[in-house]
Amino acid sequence: MSTYPALKNLIDEFRLVRTTFDQCMLGSGFEKKTQIIADQHTAEKVRNKFGTRICDGKHMHKSMVSDVNETGTFVSEDAEAYPSEMNELIAEMFVETAAVRSKKPKLAKAARAACPMTDWAGYLVQTPLMAAEKEASDAAFESAYAPDPYLHAKNACMAAPNAWRETMQWSGIDGQAFPLQAEEFAGDNPSYNQTLHGSDARGWAESRRAEMDNLHNHDAYLEIVEDTLPSWDERRGTASEVVNTLWVHVKKRDENNVVRKLKSRCVFDGRGQKLQAARAGKELYSYAPCGRPSTHKCQIAKAVHGKRRHRTFDVTGAYLKGKFLDDEIVYARPPPGERTFTFREGRRVPVVWQLKVPLYGEVDAGYIWNRTATNQLVKVQGWSQSEYDPGYFWKVLDDGTFMDLVLYVDDAYVTDEHSPLADAELDTFSLAFADKDGTPGITVQAPSHFLGANIEARPDGSVKVSSAAYTRQMAAKYLPKPLGEYPTYHTPSAKDLVEAYDEARDRVGTLGPEEQAAYASKCGAGIFAGPCSRFDALYTLGMCARCLTFPTARMMKAIERCIAYLAQTCDRGIHYRPGNSITYEAYSDADWQVAHSTTGTCHCVGGRVVHASSKRQQSISISTTEAEIMAASLAATEIVFMRGLIAEMGYDMSQPTVLWVDNQGAVEITKRRESLARSRHIERRYLKMQEWVAEGKIAVKYVKTDENRADMFTKPLDRETFETHASGLMDW
Repeated sequence: MSTYPALKNLIDEFRLVRTTFDQCMLGSGFEKKTQIIADQHTAEKVRNKFGTRICDGKHMHKSMVSDVNETGTFVSEDAEAYPSEMNELIAEMFVETAAVRSKKPKLAKAARAACPMTDWAGYLVQTPLMAAEKEASDAAFESAYAPDPYLHAKNACMAAPNAWRETMQWSGIDGQAFPLQAEEFAGDNPSYNQTLHGSDARGWAESRRAEMDNLHNHDAYLEIVEDTLPSWDERRGTASEVVNTLWVHVKKRDENNVVRKLKSRCVFDGRGQKLQAARAGKELYSYAPCGRPSTHKCQIAKAVHGKRRHRTFDVTGAYLKGKFLDDEIVYARPPPGERTFTFREGRRVPVVWQLKVPLYGEVDAGYIWNRTATNQLVKVQGWSQSEYDPGYFWKVLDDGTFMDLVLYVDDAYVTDEHSPLADAELDTFSLAFADKDGTPGITVQAPSHFLGANIEARPDGSVKVSSAAYTRQMAAKYLPKPLGEYPTYHTPSAKDLVEAYDEARDRVGTLGPEEQAAYASKCGAGIFAGPCSRFDALYTLGMCARCLTFPTARMMKAIERCIAYLAQTCDRGIHYRPGNSITYEAYSDADWQVAHSTTGTCHCVGGRVVHASSKRQQSISISTTEAEIMAASLAATEIVFMRGLIAEMGYDMSQPTVLWVDNQGAVEITKRRESLARSRHIERRYLKMQEWVAEGKIAVKYVKTDENRADMFTKPLDRETFETHASGLMDW
């Protein structure tokens, strides 16, 4: 920027002083060279506050690899914002400078020139010059501002030798290069420019051509000349309603993390769409309902009990199958490498697309696809959409058999009673979304992977749901050392987990910003596995997630132990067997604490868990009974929801659902609505389940503590107790 002619002339003419510093020394996670240009009076203050903030090479920086994601936004956008500490120092500098200048005599009004720069120059001549030794030489400045990129990357490698690889990544910022992060799959999302070179260049070119053919087969756009649009600006050569598209590249891996294909996607720039909508005062709908993991497990349990057929299907190019309404008109600029032009009266005019279907990356693309798919199932094919989970659909076929599906964006899990009419239903749905060349709209196959979980449908009719592939990949990515170097863990947490959390809550030994970010990433990765199939780790993951902003070294060890445990036991999962009953029941428990207690709940169909939770209670309870009532009320609200959903699946819900609680006082309170001394202080909202008990929806019963399955979601347990509960719920 300092080489811009007008700014360079200003610097030279008024002898302005440049101070260079690194934003990473002021709280930013990115290494970003920055200049402040000031007059000679202010420069000394700038030097004092910023001149020493040069990166010492002793810490890690965030990588800007994978610059574009599927929503069309850039990872490097985070680097655009100034860190708060930098803003505070600039503000302090302005205040201090203003205080000094207020004491100086002001120029007479008549002496002020009309030009602001002349006025500025008149003030500058009154300021004392800085000593020459405080000025940086040109050589020193150039060395700091434009360091050798390879030396820069080498220093980063030396600062954190275990975190980087030798492969360099050009950053596009100040001519610097960064070493790639030492992640096993760090190169899985190359930029467009990166795909033009290297051993995979031909494969990426073929992948982009396949994507363009895919758009053509879906009749995705109509080419129009841009100057025909209402907002065409001849001076700028663009129309404001046209939004850019980008290329997103990803290496697709199978369940064993082996690259099976190179995938290129033409993505709509959602940022431009948001800006355009804001200018027009238009609301964009981005929410699209998806099936819940608990709904999917209920579907599996019901299907296994009835010995039904399990299948999955994927909608090919689902977002390209969405249908716009008449008033939804969208224009897009083709992606790099695909842009064409025409000539009018000797000038070049771009050819753009009027979209006929949504593209990936559009803010409302998911909403439009879900609207289209729901319309096809409900209005065209006569399916019923669940009142409890809008991602669940079901239908009684003409031969009296039952068929249902859980829809998650463009993937669906289908069960049926081996009826030919079920095949016809899928054929109808496929034909509705077939490509222009006749390619079927969906690909039907035996289940292997759904909602992030591995699905294994066995010949004996049982189904196992696990997270084997995900947990192995998570361990390789987030553990600081190879999995084989860890001891064998039989439980996800040590007995001192609560003590470690209390220490973190008291802000004893809180980690720095970079380690906090790493801790949060590990927690987020672990939490994804929990509701998929690893309910045995929910309590540990919940405790670790409570201190995302104030983790300690002990809590870091706790989350790493949990990840190691999940990877070591990656083959464990939930096993649904045909011989199991179809009874729906729930458990609740609370671990009473002086501070906030922990609520644990689990919901079982045929003795196997379909939903569980481990949560910190919202308010402090002053007795064990209150803590248990709060836990039971949370379970009760979920029971009411689950009863409605399960009834739609064909379960008999005429009898109340049993909620097992291991506190006699809590059981008694749910049955008696009169005021009791030990329940007067309990908030009325927690006693809502008294109404549900009276209505016959729930029956609260007492269970011994050592038989309460929810116990494993409230506290660390010894190996024997933990494995008793976990194997009982998940059938290891």
